[in-house]
Amino acid sequence: MTNRTEFSWAQVLSAKKTAPAEPSLQDPLPTEPASVESPAPVITPVAPAQPQALDDEAPDALQVAAALSNHAEQKDSMTDCPQTLAPAAKPSAKRAHSAGQASDKKRWRWARERVIQALYQQILNSTPVDVLDAQFMEDVFMLKVDLELFRRLVRGVSANEKALDAAFTPLLDRPLAELDPIEQAILRMGAFELIHTPEIPRAVAINEAVEMAKLYGASESHKYINGVLDKLADRVRLAEPRRPA
Repeated sequence: MTNRTEFSWAQVLSAKKTAPAEPSLQDPLPTEPASVESPAPVITPVAPAQPQALDDEAPDALQVAAALSNHAEQKDSMTDCPQTLAPAAKPSAKRAHSAGQASDKKRWRWARERVIQALYQQILNSTPVDVLDAQFMEDVFMLKVDLELFRRLVRGVSANEKALDAAFTPLLDRPLAELDPIEQAILRMGAFELIHTPEIPRAVAINEAVEMAKLYGASESHKYINGVLDKLADRVRLAEPRRPA
């Protein structure tokens, strides 16, 4: 609708530049309709002269009128032809197509980002897992993430929260309650991956937690997260070598 209004306004300006010179409004014109005996050419300039005067005096008003007119025409068109609403479905189709083309690494990273958001919300509000899942699934961006990984981590951390805390709390230099909630969420996710997902390499589990700390945590929290999870991995991944220094 905006483009149509600007195009109409450009046409009016163009008409002003290309129109032949018209008699000035100061020239004497009959104040009343010309009589039958008046020559026709005298009446002709009156019609274009009035829009030009309105154009010069109040262009904003003309724009508003044109916009309202276009809006009314478009509204009527939408009412008369419901099929014109069909293009609204294009964004969803485009996102679904993009989700199919996203690499696995991106889908896993996006899933972990949503996991941290969900666990953070759970820490603050004690939100049940099913409610969290329903809330996050309202976001169409979830079509892009690895839903299986997202649900496995959120439900796994929630179901094993106390055991996970007990696993890494001895490695902290302060009480768990003194950690920022976002750091608690990251440590729980990292601990769950190290303990319960042996198919995920030690280095990957720790690195993903560190990346979440860089994204959501304080400026130096990623170093703290790395140190704690590296010590935990030494305890729970005995058969897996440490990451190269």
